[in-house]
Amino acid sequence: MDPDGPAAARILTYLGSVASDRADFGRARELLDRALARAGGRSRAYALSMLGRVHLRTGDPDAAACAI
Repeated sequence: MDPDGPAAARILTYLGSVASDRADFGRARELLDRALARAGGRSRAYALSMLGRVHLRTGDPDAAACAI
């Protein structure tokens, strides 16, 4: 697997989503940022939506709006 490819982006996005579900928001942001550096198309849109969710859950609606 290419560590910078689309499969890695999807995996990092899913891991970021799980970290967010577990309220590990710092880890979620880190994983989602790494995913966004690799993602394109729908994978990028999904990673951005998950990043927006992290911002909402941490009380930053302005950053959430920017992410989505």
